[in-house]
Amino acid sequence: AHQKAEITFPLSFETGYVGAHKAPISYPGTITKITAYITKNIEATNDASLIVKDNAGSTMATIVITAGAIIGNAFTSSPTTNNTFTAGQTLTIESAKTTKGGAINVFFEILRT
Repeated sequence: AHQKAEITFPLSFETGYVGAHKAPISYPGTITKITAYITKNIEATNDASLIVKDNAGSTMATIVITAGAIIGNAFTSSPTTNNTFTAGQTLTIESAKTTKGGAINVFFEILRT
């Protein structure tokens, strides 16, 4: 039987925090769902985005977070390609926002293999 696991990754769209963030994956598995919950209102001038990549740098998901989104709003993706890992590989979460402001928690649902 496969076990579900979850990684939580806090992320800010404030000045100095936007870029390519890394997270190690310590066990083999498949990312089945990605959910970004707003923890600080997203600045309202333009959208924010996340591009989630596997160890090889291939995109598994792109999530657009609407400008002006408020605390508690959720944005999700259920990747079906480039979403598997072996133990010791690295997940990359690239964040982008032109006009800085806002924060999220990103939850990765993983089916361990």
